[in-house]
Amino acid sequence: MKCSFVLSNLFSLFYDFMSC
Repeated sequence: MKCSFVLSNLFSLFYDFMSC
């Protein structure tokens, strides 16, 4: 569960970075 949460968070961060 925690792994999934971390992965989701990382993906969100990456997406934000790409958007920038």
